Amino acid sequence: MLTWKVAAVFGVVAVAAVGVTAAAFTDSVSARLGSHHRVGGEYNIAFQDGATLVEANPTPIEVDTTNLGAIPVWGAASEPSILMHVVQTGVVGEIRVRVENGRAAPLPSDPGVAGPGADPYDVILYTLEVDGVAVASHVTAADLEKAVVTGGWRSGIPREVRLHFSLAHGGGNPYRFDRGARLAITVLGNS
Repeated sequence: MLTWKVAAVFGVVAVAAVGVTAAAFTDSVSARLGSHHRVGGEYNIAFQDGATLVEANPTPIEVDTTNLGAIPVWGAASEPSILMHVVQTGVVGEIRVRVENGRAAPLPSDPGVAGPGADPYDVILYTLEVDGVAVASHVTAADLEKAVVTGGWRSGIPREVRLHFSLAHGGGNPYRFDRGARLAITVLGNS
């Protein structure tokens, strides 16, 4: 299996009701193996923005949830989400989604608590849907990356990949609640 890192590109990222335009993506890779280069092919993930395919920026997308209001505790009627229109061109493979803490520095200490401030990233649970079907439901960031989206891919046809997020119950530190998180999102492709 050949693996390439493809950071997420969101032409238009729908975060709850807020529209954000950003791009982040590692460009395509050609893998031609064997005699006369007959095995393999170009594996490429792009992201649809209207009628345009967007790609070619190696930095993962960062989503700051601060302006979206409080991240709800799991089980709330509505969870904020990020919508990506993912397109595979050339060779069709599988994708995975990685979410890392996008905060470069720890939060300042919380009142009465020593050390860095409580970061909601540490207790966020993610639900990943592809075309409205759950692939992973209320899992940690580590388990989210293990969820592989296979099947149903056709070259050049976009699919809706939506990432919901909510807080785990009993997050330990009450300062995690009503505070925004910074999510650094990467889409990984395998062929």
